[in-house]
Amino acid sequence: MADQVVAAARGAGLDDFVIAGASLGAAVAVKAAARHPDRVRGLFTLAGFARPRTTLWLGLERWASLRARRDDKLSSFLTSLCFSDDHLATLTPDETRHLTALLTASAPGAARQIAFAMGIDVRGDLPVVTAPALVVAVMGDRFVATEHSLELAEGLPGARLAAVRGGHAAAVEEPGRTLELLTGFLRTLHRYDPGLSRTTAVMRPAGDEQRLPHTVTDDKAIHV
Repeated sequence: MADQVVAAARGAGLDDFVIAGASLGAAVAVKAAARHPDRVRGLFTLAGFARPRTTLWLGLERWASLRARRDDKLSSFLTSLCFSDDHLATLTPDETRHLTALLTASAPGAARQIAFAMGIDVRGDLPVVTAPALVVAVMGDRFVATEHSLELAEGLPGARLAAVRGGHAAAVEEPGRTLELLTGFLRTLHRYDPGLSRTTAVMRPAGDEQRLPHTVTDDKAIHV
C-alpha cells in the first residue's frame, strides 16, 4: 500500500513530497517514508499508531464482531469511538441520530481493512525514517489513545510532538487547528538541516502546542 501511494505521487509528477496520514493512514505514511527516503521529505501523522495497543485492538475486534453479526448498534458504537464527549454533548438528539445514521452503512472492504489494522506493526520502520516528522496526538480520542502517538514520536528520530483537542475525527472537530499544524509544518521543512540536533516537543492541549516558525515553502503534500 505504501508503494502504491508513492507510485501515485510519482504518476502525478511529484519527484518528492510530504506525506500526511491520519489513523491507519499514519502507519502507511511511516512505511512509505521508511521505504522511500529519497521521495518522502516530510511526515505528518494525526491520531496515528505504529501498532494497535490493547485498547485499540479490542475496539477493532468489537467493530469486526458487530459488523459480522450485522448488529444494529454498530453505528452507535462507531459514533462513540470517532467523536469526543465534548463534541457529542453539543449535539441535539436529532443531530446525534443524524450523525449516527451516517455511519450505518458498511463500506465494501471494511472487514479486510479492520483485519489489516489489527495486524499492523511498523515499529521496526520508525528508527530508519530520515524525514522530519510532526506527530499530532488527539487528547479526547477514545479509539486511538494518545499513547499511540507517544510511541510514534519516541520511535521516529527527532520527531516533534503536538496535540489537538477533540476525538478521533479531529479533522472534523478541530479543522482549523489541525490545518494550522499541518501548514505550519510544511512551511518549516525547507529550514530542516539533518546535521542539527532535534528533540521531541512536550505534548500540550490545543492552543498551547509548540508553535512552529512560519516561513515560506511550497505546499506539495499527500494525505492518506
